[in-house]
Amino acid sequence: MSMVDSIRDETTCCSFDEELGLLLINCWDGTEFTHPTVEPIKPFEKFAIKPAKIAHVFEPKQFRPLFHTLRQATSFEETRYYLNSVYWDLSELPKATLVATDGHKLVTYAYDLPKFVKPMAGPVIPRTLIEQTLRLCGNSRVTLNFDGKYLCTEFNGMRVAAEQIDGIFPDYRSVTPNASQRPHIITFDRKHFLSMVEKLRGVKTLDGWFECDAENKVRVGARRNGDGTPCLCTITTQVNWPQDCTLKKIGFNPNYLHQYAKSAIGKEVTFCLCDDAMKPALFFDGNKALTRVLMPRKTS
Repeated sequence: MSMVDSIRDETTCCSFDEELGLLLINCWDGTEFTHPTVEPIKPFEKFAIKPAKIAHVFEPKQFRPLFHTLRQATSFEETRYYLNSVYWDLSELPKATLVATDGHKLVTYAYDLPKFVKPMAGPVIPRTLIEQTLRLCGNSRVTLNFDGKYLCTEFNGMRVAAEQIDGIFPDYRSVTPNASQRPHIITFDRKHFLSMVEKLRGVKTLDGWFECDAENKVRVGARRNGDGTPCLCTITTQVNWPQDCTLKKIGFNPNYLHQYAKSAIGKEVTFCLCDDAMKPALFFDGNKALTRVLMPRKTS
């Protein structure tokens, strides 16, 4: 009989032999098992958080949707480990910014810390810390702490701790359009926009675009070529293309756009376009503190 078969809801007694490094299991049916244990690579005491230099409380039902959105923008490529994370930018306190990117899309959330402290280099938060917190916290209030080396989240009497990632996060400000670039505004009804993007996703391609049609209206499209089943989908809207915008077409990935549209709140979604087709586009919704940046794709 295996150990798994023997351990049931009935009485099971466990003890630890420190000298041998074995876990001793006495099961309800009289059988005994021993199981070797693995010494942690880092003693847990190392993760005992010192008095926090920075702490921020996320109110109930705030942490989960926010960090779920940030997590969607992180990279899953193991070779780019510093992008498998969320950057907590503390260099411009009292304004703090949470940033996540995979090199194709970028999400930022800016807010003011209630207690002013001296600006410092912010930590790169491991995605594992975020995922474990999301799995356990529910809709509870979550406190995020940083002591200069280690991070932890606290909620419902529980604590999840991790060491910050040792790496340099990319300069996200360099790819974020600002007021000096005079971005042009295109605004859609959120429900109508989500419906359009879902139709474009049906083409199953990475090649989508916004363009200005002959009547100066916004037209969105997606095209699939090269796999034996070419497909083209275009949708003309009643939204006007900005008259002073010299750019007439910009490419994007419909899948990324769908992620943004699906998580948007409010009645409208807004795009800010620059005159250069290779400059990133900003995506806003009802949450003014949350900004999404979409890196453009080349279009034919």
